Amino acid sequence: MNPFDQNWDSINPFKRPETDNSAAEADAAYQAKIERQQMEAEAAINAVFDKYGKSDYERIRDARTNFEDIDLKEQYADALLNLENALARGGRKGSTNLRLRADAAKDWKKQKLLSARRGEQDVQNFKNALEKARGNMHSLNVANADPAYLADAASRSASLVNAPATYEPLVDVFTSITDGLATKQEIEDRKRLMNQYKGYA
Repeated sequence: MNPFDQNWDSINPFKRPETDNSAAEADAAYQAKIERQQMEAEAAINAVFDKYGKSDYERIRDARTNFEDIDLKEQYADALLNLENALARGGRKGSTNLRLRADAAKDWKKQKLLSARRGEQDVQNFKNALEKARGNMHSLNVANADPAYLADAASRSASLVNAPATYEPLVDVFTSITDGLATKQEIEDRKRLMNQYKGYA
């Protein structure tokens, strides 16, 4: 063997041993893959929830007000009929009559405004529920970076939030229109009875 063919690196005291970086490179590649999947899943999740907007808010608001409008109209018509009957029984005329009808109209506007506010609250509740569902999906993404699975889970979660709402029927919202009229009538009846009693005394 020619001594000049010797691998002098093997006996070089100043040469540093080569480091095995294969494990670190594998870990880095795996981490990069997870981060890429998380980004894809995040985009898929946001795509599901970002599609909800103004038209959905209007639909939710209108669903409430349209449902309650039927009740309001029926109850208002009944309250006006009761008012007219009470006025007729009491023989009320002139300014008192006009004031009570004006108060009834104000009560109608008040109830319509309250219904609109409930519609706006429904919209806000819908927005809050969507953002909560979105947040839950992003939290799940940290533990399970599976874009396809999370996109499907986000769609199912959003569909639950977007399910048709149920409403409680309105009950006696226009009682104030005739409040006190029966009492006044009873007072007048008692006065007539007292006068009749005094006539007999």
